[in-house]
Amino acid sequence: MITRFFPGMGVRSTLLKTLMGQAFFGPTITCIFFGAALISTEGLFAGLKQWPAKIQQDLLKTWSAGLCYWPLVDLVCYGLVLPFFGASWIPLSYNVASFFWTIFLSVQAARRV
Repeated sequence: MITRFFPGMGVRSTLLKTLMGQAFFGPTITCIFFGAALISTEGLFAGLKQWPAKIQQDLLKTWSAGLCYWPLVDLVCYGLVLPFFGASWIPLSYNVASFFWTIFLSVQAARRV
């Protein structure tokens, strides 16, 4: 989807895709993941009540870790996978990276508020 807004495979396009992913997509998905984890363990109302505290406690640490991980994944996907293998390989590349990131997120989400 982001390739529609920033087409091309050049350095500028790759860096813009990486920046947009880190600035908007990363924090949004992390907050949703924290909320879903709290709701599944604490119930709807208790989970939603704890959600702001969980975001305040863990979002910055998790986002910081993501800032080390996802730009590297973005650069590999848009800088290497796209030009050498084509766009059809990008979803697989991101899914492999997401598998490992989800393990990390699960550990972060399991921490008590």
